[in-house]
Amino acid sequence: MKILMVAPTPFFAHRGCHIRILSEIRALAMRGHEVCLVTYNLGEDPEDIDIHRIPGVPWYRKLEAGPSWTKPILDLMLIALCVKTARRFQPDVFYGHLHEGTFVAHIARRLLGWDTPLLFDVQDSLTAELRSHSFIREGGLLDRFFNRLERWICDRADHFACSSKATARLLVDVFGKSPADITLLEDGVDDSFFSRSSRPELRQSLGIPDGSKLVVYSGALLEVKGVNFLVDAIDTITNFRDDIHFLLIGYPLEKVRRRILDQGNGSRVTFTGKLPFQELPQYLSLADVAVDPKIDLASESSAKVVFYMAAGLPVVGFDTPVTRSYLGDTGVYAARGSSIDLADKILAVLDAPEWASSLAKNARKRASEYFSWEGNIEILEDELDKLTGEWPQPIDSSHELVRDAQP
Repeated sequence: MKILMVAPTPFFAHRGCHIRILSEIRALAMRGHEVCLVTYNLGEDPEDIDIHRIPGVPWYRKLEAGPSWTKPILDLMLIALCVKTARRFQPDVFYGHLHEGTFVAHIARRLLGWDTPLLFDVQDSLTAELRSHSFIREGGLLDRFFNRLERWICDRADHFACSSKATARLLVDVFGKSPADITLLEDGVDDSFFSRSSRPELRQSLGIPDGSKLVVYSGALLEVKGVNFLVDAIDTITNFRDDIHFLLIGYPLEKVRRRILDQGNGSRVTFTGKLPFQELPQYLSLADVAVDPKIDLASESSAKVVFYMAAGLPVVGFDTPVTRSYLGDTGVYAARGSSIDLADKILAVLDAPEWASSLAKNARKRASEYFSWEGNIEILEDELDKLTGEWPQPIDSSHELVRDAQP
């Protein structure tokens, strides 16, 4: 099958959304499909990926997640590139990542006059994401505009691949989509990730004190990801414990580093900055516990949790539907939005090594059983076959993964 993917983002920038896109492309390629990706001009070029990029815009250099008023210009350029690439590539299916990617793919196929099916890879609500970044105000004029645009985009797609059960339920309950048109495709890990590598010298090179217990966070260092709660939890812990160190993997650094320094905790926290994704297992292998401080109750996935689980780490996070959907009974949950309780739960795991070991073992087992790309991609492949007519049987409206999509 020939699949034309549209990614309205500076791919590849070593963050969650991009890791999902890259993992899907590689998993599909492993099963013999040909994938062509159109994307923005910024970002790295992973090996063995057929990438086509729009021309550069001099003032736009943003790699981190979040909206920008420049993006409509980039998306117009992406439509033109999508049309040009589709004429050459002749895809069997368009595959839009995020709402913008689906918008671009739909406009391109209309301009071409084609009825090629369109699959929408949904990771969150467009309106909810814009609100979380304080880009629009709930109930305002822009909020109403983007809500209507979101509905319009959803109505253009022929099928949906959802990154979380909460997203699937949103499509059914809010946007009126049939469960038959939805496939649950949660974030996963490649099987190779389960081989947890270790580099003892790395700990010393990072300046992590000998004998200290290590807490790790990986991901965007943004308030929308809950990092402000983690920073406050760090301050709480360091006020009465001197045997715990923190490793923060990700970017942008400026605001978080400034807060850490202002609190006087600069010597207790190590920052890596942007880290190549392929090196992540080596850094996770150093840690005793991992943390995900995201408090979002919406549908956005949190792929970092799956990587923590696959690395064999006990995981502490806030009690949210998405976090529970990953961890189940293998996680440790703090009261949502409480940095004090987050600190307490981190300490509880660190001070109970046998419990931590049991949590880690069960989390790793759960990741291997439910969150392997090699297994999950087969579900998506079946739906692509149905969309393109390769598998003519009617879609089962009692799709088990969507029927059980409870937060």
